[in-house]
Amino acid sequence: MKTVECVTELTPGGHITLPRDVAARLKLKKSARVHLSLRFDEETAIGDLTRFCGAWRDSRGAEEIIEEIRKDRNHSTRSERAAF
Repeated sequence: MKTVECVTELTPGGHITLPRDVAARLKLKKSARVHLSLRFDEETAIGDLTRFCGAWRDSRGAEEIIEEIRKDRNHSTRSERAAF
């Protein structure tokens, strides 16, 4: 099996373009059937992802949130020490 890695883009019609040099290296004919594996780098993603990961709805400042985390952590740590 021949494999090659390349970076390409979707056409406005939603098709994936294969660079000509890649097709030439693989000696592909015009109607060749290939297996395709895709890797989409998230940092290039654009759009609203809140339906997948939710939206931040906390109006408190960072200092207040961090202080709450520290209190919870310290409380849990003390409880664990008392049990031993």
